[in-house]
Amino acid sequence: MGPAVDTTPSGVFNATSSMLAAASLPTVVQLDPSDVESMSPEQLTAAVTRRARAIAERAFWDFIVWRFKTAAQGQALPAQLAPLLAELGTELSSIVTDTLEAQQLTEQYTERAVLERLRSRTGEQGGGANLTAVGSMMEQLAQVLLRSGGAERAAEAADAVQHIQASMTAALAAAAAGNEAAVNASNPTNPTVRNEVAPAAAALAEALAAALRLLMTQLKVVKLDAANTRLRGLARAMRDRGAVSYLQTKLATAWQFPSADDASNSSPASLAVAEPAAIAERLPLTAAWVRQAQAEMVLQLRSGLSAAGLLLGQQAATAAVVAGGLQSVELRSGVRAAPRAASPTVRPSGSTNSPRSPGSASSAVSQIKPVFPVTLDSWQGAVRAGLLALVTGDTPAAGPILPEILTFDRVRLHEQQNGLQQLLVTAAGLLIIQQLRTASGLVWDAEVRSQARRRLMVVLSDPGMKLSHLVTELTQLAGATGVATEQRVKTMFTSIVDSETAAFRSIRSAVGVALAAHLLYGKAALAADATAAASCNALLGRVGAAALYDDVADLGEKLAGVAAVNEAVHGHWLATLAAAN
Repeated sequence: MGPAVDTTPSGVFNATSSMLAAASLPTVVQLDPSDVESMSPEQLTAAVTRRARAIAERAFWDFIVWRFKTAAQGQALPAQLAPLLAELGTELSSIVTDTLEAQQLTEQYTERAVLERLRSRTGEQGGGANLTAVGSMMEQLAQVLLRSGGAERAAEAADAVQHIQASMTAALAAAAAGNEAAVNASNPTNPTVRNEVAPAAAALAEALAAALRLLMTQLKVVKLDAANTRLRGLARAMRDRGAVSYLQTKLATAWQFPSADDASNSSPASLAVAEPAAIAERLPLTAAWVRQAQAEMVLQLRSGLSAAGLLLGQQAATAAVVAGGLQSVELRSGVRAAPRAASPTVRPSGSTNSPRSPGSASSAVSQIKPVFPVTLDSWQGAVRAGLLALVTGDTPAAGPILPEILTFDRVRLHEQQNGLQQLLVTAAGLLIIQQLRTASGLVWDAEVRSQARRRLMVVLSDPGMKLSHLVTELTQLAGATGVATEQRVKTMFTSIVDSETAAFRSIRSAVGVALAAHLLYGKAALAADATAAASCNALLGRVGAAALYDDVADLGEKLAGVAAVNEAVHGHWLATLAAAN
């Protein structure tokens, strides 16, 4: 049907701050060369895109007006107008809540039915069309849209419709008068008669196009209002544990898991009866992932945690969790996306801070409490070991090899994998700085380490960073200068970050074990246990990464959030798979 307004939620709301303005053609903004020079690439792209959209929309509606005008002058208006009116009526019938009214719209607005009404000779005529029928159909569609729209925009929409209807009434009357003059003339093809009819045809074409633009705009807004209403109802149902139950049922249906009594019971409880073989058949990548985590990663983590003094006993781990405070993860639902939607947010239990963003009254939050502490022998331990294997692995944590249950977490996992790689490179840089400063007798205390960490993180966060930039920064932080020293630093750095070298394996292992401790016990618990915190700090310190303790803890908290949501939603399948192994 062609563009009318931006169909994204924010675009529609902005456009409909004035419904009449939304129905007007957009202004094509001229780009001033002086302004272009001061724009960033993103700003220039946005400006050019807006201009291109405005040009395309104006061209579309100019073509519609030309078609209407030409058709009106040639007494062929019904053939041009009928498809657009039929499409409007059909789309409107799909969102009307009254079943009888929806059925009537469907029957009345087939293209054939609209053509018959436009070609009838029972009302005032103009451009080969029944102008009375045109006005009647426009009025009917406008009134249905007004009744179907949100109450907050009813008055504004009614004013816009009244304004457009006034223009339509005048244009239809002029067209009817011009048609009557042409019919009564002895020679309708006379240039004088045609000159009298042409302005009326042009005015009618403009009025019809303006009315259609308004109706299309209102239809899009009504669709948005209807979608928001459904989402508000869904958000209310997804409070507390509702979100988990909803996801369990929807995903079980998507992956074709049968319910307990032959699909008649879709409650989450009925999903837990699936046998391991049935789960592995429907979720083969997930089954292989759990099996590999139990067979390989759990053993590696147990050895690493034990050697670092971080394999806490159940009693000590539980005491640390209680001392640190229980946590919960926000599982959001609703119309608006959470500002921190890039990763699940871990919040202290009982927090009174509202998690909703301003203006998102229809959003809902389910508080999921992660299980802490977790032992490596449990199914949760296997899941968290598997998540750690994905994030610390060399293969991107995304793509077709990702377990099915983690499909919706691929962006988060990929971001966390990139965050870990940044920490590993930072640790390698800190190790080089430590060696060079120690050899030169320079200070390497907590303050210097913190400053070096901060500067390296800034450099590594730059998408346009080059190796030469990093080498220069490392050389300066080491308190050295000169081309020869930079070359030496470059050689040391490229050697350490080689994944096959013992140095890099040591760094990856130490950071991985520290990350695992936060996954199993929680950030707050490790902070509350002075002995465990000291052991974790010493582990990182052996590879020059003591300054990264808080960064590792933050990354562990994000990964624990992913684990908590998946354990809550998919726990009935994951526990069954782990037990079978």
